[in-house]
Amino acid sequence: MSQACLPTPVALRHPDQLHALVENRTVYSLDAFELNIFETRQTASKVPLSMGNLVLTTMLRGKKVMHLAGRPAFEYLPGESVIVGEQQLMEIDFPEASATNPT
Repeated sequence: MSQACLPTPVALRHPDQLHALVENRTVYSLDAFELNIFETRQTASKVPLSMGNLVLTTMLRGKKVMHLAGRPAFEYLPGESVIVGEQQLMEIDFPEASATNPT
């Protein structure tokens, strides 16, 4: 994908502000929706995640491997988006995440 098409990365948390190194979550809530920013700073595999409602996810940096029911695992890269249904479990691998290369 062309660099011109990639989303602008959001500012990352300072390491002292992290609650977890895998899927550290920052939430911005409004009446009708939430914006969740997840940061991962260490490799991990099959990390479970599900949300209560329909979810639009967009990859901003790094690389994930997504495991969704009923389809083969796939690489999830910056600039790509995925829609996940209500209560659908995502299992996520972070093969390249590190302190110097957060996903």
